[in-house]
Amino acid sequence: MSKDRELRYHTRKRIGAAAQVLDALLELTSETDYPPTMDEIAKRTKLCKSTVYSHVETLELHGLITRRPNLPRTLVATPGGVLAGYTLGRDEE
Repeated sequence: MSKDRELRYHTRKRIGAAAQVLDALLELTSETDYPPTMDEIAKRTKLCKSTVYSHVETLELHGLITRRPNLPRTLVATPGGVLAGYTLGRDEE
């Protein structure tokens, strides 16, 4: 596999996992009317907490969510994140 092709593969895989975390954030918030904790997202996605944390940082970096570090239940999808929750990583399905 060429380096360019390998990079695209790993990027799609990472976007898909980040989309899974974003979907869980949106679903859990919808179900409870308040933002979920990292533990709740990890349980929903069946990912370890450190992986969820990494994806949350990626989503925040891309402006899809906001949060206040070191405080519980502050993960909130931005308007762009809500829209992306319906399209991010879906081209592979």
